Order: sequence, then structure tokens, then C-alpha cells
Amino acid sequence: GTATLETFTILYARDGAPQHGVVIARTPEGGRLMARVDATDTATLARLTDLDASPIGLPGQVTNGAADGLLRWTL
Repeated sequence: GTATLETFTILYARDGAPQHGVVIARTPEGGRLMARVDATDTATLARLTDLDASPIGLPGQVTNGAADGLLRWTL
């Protein structure tokens, strides 16, 4: 479903490449969730790190990661 971004962080490898992002988002019902942004989701990571526009408040899609069961958040 959908969830609105409240805050986030991105973890980087020693070589400077993003390992993954972590977001805290709010559901339409008011619940909070924590989800991962995979390093392969370059479009979402680029939007999160855009210095010209804050991503806070943007709606995203939450899905369940099939391989590990972790929630995923994408724009």
C-alpha cells in the first residue's frame, strides 16, 4: 500500500556507493512503518538525496520483499 515519508537515512559502503536506505513512513491509517530502499532502486535513492527538494512528505509504495520478508519502500 501507500505510506508517506517521515524521515530516512542512507547507508554507504566504504567506496561511497549506497548499500541501502531506511525510511520511516506513515500509513493512511496513521500507523508507522520502517522499510528498506534497495541499492538497486537508483531512482528512489536519487530523489531521497536530491539537495534541491526535500522528499519528506512524499507518498511511496510499500511492498513485502519476497527473499527476506523486509518491507520495501519506493517512490
